[in-house]
Amino acid sequence: VGPIIDKALIEPLHWTNNNWQFLFMQLFDIALGRSNITSTVKKISGVPENSPFGMFLSALKRKVKAKRLHKRILKWFRENRSSQQFKCRFTREETQLMCKGFSHLFLCLISGNPSPNDSDAKILATFIWYSC
Repeated sequence: VGPIIDKALIEPLHWTNNNWQFLFMQLFDIALGRSNITSTVKKISGVPENSPFGMFLSALKRKVKAKRLHKRILKWFRENRSSQQFKCRFTREETQLMCKGFSHLFLCLISGNPSPNDSDAKILATFIWYSC
């Protein structure tokens, strides 16, 4: 078995999908948390467009062009927001779109001036640090 294992090639695609999914979920949670959306808001139209979550969704649809992911978020917001956290599995398509458009999602969250003591600001600063 040893010589066969030495020639095995590990496919990095799943690692890539999982990593991009993790980064996306971090930004998604920050955008949702910063928007302070109450449980009385049942439709996405009730979310202000200039809120971090509104800008995040707009960038996801218009700049990143992740329409399938955008639809999943809208469905979750409409049906399950109060009962469960948003979950998604990234496919190759979402991974490619995030590689090209992640900066648009990131920029809509740092457009405000977060305080230095904000834990979300520390996460965003970490993203900036590792992306340089």
